[in-house]
Amino acid sequence: MERKVPDWTFCDSIKIGQGAKPGIGGHLPGEKVSEHISQTRMIPVEMYSSTEFNCAQSVLSEFAPQFGMDRDTAMKVACGLGSGMGRSGHICGAISVGMLVLGLKYGMTDPDFPEDKKLTYQKVCELLDKVIAKQKCTNCYAPICIK
Repeated sequence: MERKVPDWTFCDSIKIGQGAKPGIGGHLPGEKVSEHISQTRMIPVEMYSSTEFNCAQSVLSEFAPQFGMDRDTAMKVACGLGSGMGRSGHICGAISVGMLVLGLKYGMTDPDFPEDKKLTYQKVCELLDKVIAKQKCTNCYAPICIK
């Protein structure tokens, strides 16, 4: 059985971090910004967004067209993941969407190719390792985990 692999031409590296939202989101929502966060991330306070869209929506809306997903669907799918999954402060919405995007790119759809699931898990672990190495945590409400 010959396997067809889509030709996606985007980088596996997803810009993660609440200080850099692509697309419609701008930067970290204004209500979460403190002078400490601004200085640590080296982004001036005035660069932070007051948009109503969350980080998860911003990231998925940027990648969605590459997978045939329209903007409105992407915004709905990602809405509940923002602010650390539904404003619970747990895993960052941008990281959660990063995992979704990796699933869209590498995920298993055919039981004859279980290695796709293994590859997806590997890519998710790599993403988490990179985030933890840089941010020291994955939580939304702890953007600077080392005090």
